[in-house]
Amino acid sequence: MTPAMHAQCGGVRALVARPSQARRIGRFARFSRFGGAVEPTPKLCKRALLHKRLGFACRASEQEEGDADNKNMELISTVGTFGLYFAFVGYNLFLAPNQTPYQDQYVVQKLLKLVDDEFVVNRVLVDLFQAFPIITALYASVLIPSARSANKIPAWPFVSVSFALGGFALFPYFALWKPDASVKSPPGPEELEGLSGIGLKVSESKFLGIFLALAAVYYIGDAALAGGDSWKEFYSLAISSRFVHATTIDFTALNLLLPFWLSVDASKRSWGKDKETLVNILSYIPLVGPSIYLAIRPRTESQA
Repeated sequence: MTPAMHAQCGGVRALVARPSQARRIGRFARFSRFGGAVEPTPKLCKRALLHKRLGFACRASEQEEGDADNKNMELISTVGTFGLYFAFVGYNLFLAPNQTPYQDQYVVQKLLKLVDDEFVVNRVLVDLFQAFPIITALYASVLIPSARSANKIPAWPFVSVSFALGGFALFPYFALWKPDASVKSPPGPEELEGLSGIGLKVSESKFLGIFLALAAVYYIGDAALAGGDSWKEFYSLAISSRFVHATTIDFTALNLLLPFWLSVDASKRSWGKDKETLVNILSYIPLVGPSIYLAIRPRTESQA
């Protein structure tokens, strides 16, 4: 076999242990008794190269099929989440109870301190309304640093609007979000510099988690101590007022979805297996648990 042929063949040599194995290769190979090797003929070389190329083609085809499957799953996830979002919006706009529209406007003004009179808003509703900034701050603290999307859609516009609209603003981002393996948390010191890093600095501060935990304990405790009459009145409002009904559903949905985003944040921060149980426990304690997680999670050294 000439050097040129050997180079063209890519040095293909089929190693065998005895002549019987050589005979299985067929008439395109010659067996050498010395070294137990089959000397490839030109036709065998062509076959070997063909199989090699077919192997590369098959692997490329499998990778393409895998990429296509991933894209299909992402499309299904996006369409499904948007479907749930529009169902959520449609329900609250058209199917939710709306027996007290004028009272709802007044209650909103009262909660926003736009009206000053002797009317007292239900205590449980006040606590629920005051707790909304806590859960939106929790989402801001995990979405902005750790849940950046692979399609480069920023989280901060959705998070900013969520302080006014809650889940109605966040759910579209959930639908559009795509995992990005290149995102690393906690953010590096260079990301915390300048005006653009102010938001990250706040979200990465352990004092934010401590403050949110204390606020959560206060409002949950106040609602728990409101008394049976306040809870009965709240239930009556929830089944008659669109504002109270939608607010309750929104708050519940955000609490149910938060454990997933906490797990995303924890995985980006490379917490060990021993911390997974702790993260799972904290994520399912409404408001207080996620706030404690913010206070103890790994962070940039300059923010520790």
